[in-house]
Amino acid sequence: MNFNEYQKESRKTWKVKYKNDLERALLGLFGEAGEVAEKYKKSMRDDTEINTKDMAKELGDILYYITRLAEYNGHTLEQVAKSCGPRFESTLKFTPKGNKPTLSTVREQTLARNSFIEI
Repeated sequence: MNFNEYQKESRKTWKVKYKNDLERALLGLFGEAGEVAEKYKKSMRDDTEINTKDMAKELGDILYYITRLAEYNGHTLEQVAKSCGPRFESTLKFTPKGNKPTLSTVREQTLARNSFIEI
């Protein structure tokens, strides 16, 4: 299943229960993200492995609400995914500088402009 097929199928389950679909989608996303965090917290506390099947379900729930938010804002899920591409290239690059990694040029310029972190 690709993103567009997923988005189309997910529409079938979105029943209007609240006056504000945006509010419902945001609260759903926050709730599901909290469940993921809770699973990680308990795994750390108990020094146990995370159940990957349970985690996949929770991540699927997060994807569902992200899909709803994308649609609410007039985007396809594929458009949202593609919009991340340039950021992967410009902000997630690390190059070694001695023993310490440095941020990409784009991040360094952004941080310098904000001047709250010395580079």
